[in-house]
Amino acid sequence: MKLARAFRDRHWGAAVAIDLIAGPFFAMLYLGRGRLALAYGFAEAVFFVATFALVVRFNLIGPSPGGDLGGWAYLAVTPIRIVGAFHAARLARARARARAVAWERRWYARQGALIALAVALVLSMRVSAALVRVLWMEPFEMKSAVMAPAIAEGDHVFVDKRAYLSVAPTVGDIVVVRDQDGISYIRRIAAERSDMFTVTGEGATERALTVPRGAIVGRVTMIFWSIASHSWQWERPR
Repeated sequence: MKLARAFRDRHWGAAVAIDLIAGPFFAMLYLGRGRLALAYGFAEAVFFVATFALVVRFNLIGPSPGGDLGGWAYLAVTPIRIVGAFHAARLARARARARAVAWERRWYARQGALIALAVALVLSMRVSAALVRVLWMEPFEMKSAVMAPAIAEGDHVFVDKRAYLSVAPTVGDIVVVRDQDGISYIRRIAAERSDMFTVTGEGATERALTVPRGAIVGRVTMIFWSIASHSWQWERPR
């Protein structure tokens, strides 16, 4: 399996083996270098023809290694094959490094895309939440027991900011009022006169406040989480 994987991945050892067995022409083709394959093939042909001419000219067949022309021919192309082996090993290693760098770049590109997507998702969620808070619903926490038992201390409520866009606040509504200092209060509307509203808590001793229409942020529509009862629940305030 390792040998097959080495040939499939064009390992430098496989390239050298092909060069020494079949010649640099096939080794360069194996590495995808067509021009170098042609150059090595031409060089081997030139060395072979030159060796053949020398053997015939000086009648060297006989004492040559192998005892025939093939031995001389192999000796003639051996230097080219040795050079080709080193060349093939260098090209195969450079190719492996290039593949590693390309893979690393793709990996970093994918990670960068995922990070950018996560950042965009978080930002879009924050922007959406901010728009919802500004234009529609906003959560508030009851800081005191002034509205008990309708809203207990520690309860979280949702306030509908669009509740009074088309209708006026009415007596009995539980609303959020914001004073001139930017402090918000959860109170019930007890009375109205012209464009002024009297708001108060649930207790008989709670001090009533008279506020203009513009001070009413919105109407409390849902009790989201009651810390006092340690339970998740959805309730409409009464």
